[in-house]
Amino acid sequence: MAISKKKIDEMRKRIDSCDKQIVSLLAKRVETAKKILRAKQHLGIEGEDSAREEEILGSVGRRAQTCDIDTEFAIKLFREVIDYSKFKQGSKQPLVAFQGEHGAYSEQAIDGLFSKNRTTLPCSTFREVFEAVGSGEADYGLVPIENSLEGSVNSVYDLLLEYDLHITKETMHRITHCLVAAGSTSLSGVEEVYSHPQALGQCKKYLEERLPYAGPVPYYDTAGAAKMIAETEKHNCAAIASRKAADYYGLKVLAEDIGNSRENFTRFLLLSRQKAENCLNPKTSIVFAAKHKPGALYHCLKPFAERKINLTKLESRPAKQWEYVFYMDFVGDAKEKNLEQALGELSQMTSFIKVLGVYESAKDGVKK
Repeated sequence: MAISKKKIDEMRKRIDSCDKQIVSLLAKRVETAKKILRAKQHLGIEGEDSAREEEILGSVGRRAQTCDIDTEFAIKLFREVIDYSKFKQGSKQPLVAFQGEHGAYSEQAIDGLFSKNRTTLPCSTFREVFEAVGSGEADYGLVPIENSLEGSVNSVYDLLLEYDLHITKETMHRITHCLVAAGSTSLSGVEEVYSHPQALGQCKKYLEERLPYAGPVPYYDTAGAAKMIAETEKHNCAAIASRKAADYYGLKVLAEDIGNSRENFTRFLLLSRQKAENCLNPKTSIVFAAKHKPGALYHCLKPFAERKINLTKLESRPAKQWEYVFYMDFVGDAKEKNLEQALGELSQMTSFIKVLGVYESAKDGVKK
């Protein structure tokens, strides 16, 4: 059936009408949010209601599924709407701590979880991130927990056990390495390449093929290497870092996506002092110590296998000489009856057990 230009114009008018309604409803929603704030202030109610926000996002996700709209897209859109409403209410922007300099991959991952109405706090170490959140200096902290090429970040696992913080969300972020340099530097003029040792290794093939004459120089951080080149104006050097880092420090990108593998993804965890509520697609992370006897780990896992609970991760870390703690992720909310029963049985076979968080799992696939 042929569609005339007149028909297309009519459909475009319907889109224009929908857009006007959306904008009007957004304005009405923001104004209602302001009225709620004034009412709460009149009643002496302080603080943001994170449980209510999660309830809204959960409802949006369920409604999106019935309307054939991508759930992740709908939730991300409404998170922006909620953050904008809070901004118009005069709420302070959440402060999110991360390890590295501005432009780090961790800061890029933060962009995928928060709207632009947030501020970030660079930290030198992972411990500083945990300290910032635990002390209340930061509202949240984002830390990498595993990389598809390099494996687990063991120091973060140890800190999860040490600090009393809660995992509230996870996100997957593709790591896209770029070769960046000062404005006057050409590819043929690069004599040294600075970056984190892992990044240098992940780009080894490109460096050997395109820059065989350039020496790799290990640096403490990818974004830190970009910052150093920008500040020192080294014109015979380049850094391996993100495009965000290049933009932030005013560097140019000599080459993009130079990693050995395109399947380079990092899983990040969002940490908070408060627990997450009403999570969509919940995942639970725990840590426990198995009793030191034959078959102990088998018996710890048996309650989950019998209930067909999907375990997505099992990681061991040394606690003391020849004794280990086990970190485990599984699909579902620890408050569900079958999971409560499994955890109850597990507690009888362990010297300790700690729930690290019940949180919204990343959708199958990754954010790029």
